[in-house]
Amino acid sequence: MNFTCVEKNYKKSNESKYFTWIVIEYLIDKINKSDKHINRKKNQIEKIERYRWKLQKAYYLAKICHWEKRRKDGSLYLTHPQSVAEILLYEIPYIDIEIIIIWLLHDILENYFMKVIKNDPEISEMVEIKWKVEWVKILEILFGKDIAESINKLSKNKVSSLPEEEKIYRDEQYFLDIQYYDDKTLLGKIADRLHNLRTIEVMGLSHIQKKINETKTYFLPVIGDRIENIKLQLQKKKRKDWWYYNLETLLKTYEILERLLTIEIDRVTAYKLQQEELRKLLAN
Repeated sequence: MNFTCVEKNYKKSNESKYFTWIVIEYLIDKINKSDKHINRKKNQIEKIERYRWKLQKAYYLAKICHWEKRRKDGSLYLTHPQSVAEILLYEIPYIDIEIIIIWLLHDILENYFMKVIKNDPEISEMVEIKWKVEWVKILEILFGKDIAESINKLSKNKVSSLPEEEKIYRDEQYFLDIQYYDDKTLLGKIADRLHNLRTIEVMGLSHIQKKINETKTYFLPVIGDRIENIKLQLQKKKRKDWWYYNLETLLKTYEILERLLTIEIDRVTAYKLQQEELRKLLAN
């Protein structure tokens, strides 16, 4: 089911409730089908129910924060966090409602909370960082410390007055840091990159090449390292307990995302080459 295909009159008044209901029902169904251990299943479902209100708040906040913003293709920006949520729900076996909340909100610091500050040339870097810290505290009150910290990690300090060389260094450091992300944050970051690649055709060819290079340089090596690390942990396990099955699911998830990213890199690379050939023909 696609979250964007909601009946208009129902969507206007109950969109956040509808989204929450769809996600929770699907997660519970996913648990019932994939987990045969009664107590473990019960604990997972109880956690999902506890987070019901937080999920609804997250969707509502994301909708408000991205209300007027649009993507390069003209679609509402809200469709991006929605699509990342769909990838996390439908395309991987790993189950965690916190990831959905984090990725609904992952761009709000950059795209909304810091918007006024970034547009003011008089605001210094220290003031921007201070404001960001205050917004993170608000997110912590609303959604808890772990979710707030993950959103903070995912947000670049887009200082308006930063020289171009320092922006390049900042972006490089941002991507290098993904190797230190916990699994919840990293899985969402990979899903985010996957959706960006799937919708990249509206970008210029130089931007497309940049995204291809970033994915090959930073994302795929980190995924490979996680896969090898999990395999080593599984080999050391002497019995197939809850932790073993959790690691096994995590391994399958990283392997699926690695395959999906590789498919998209090949597709986008072919598209870029095709466009370059077309430009040459038109130039002649």
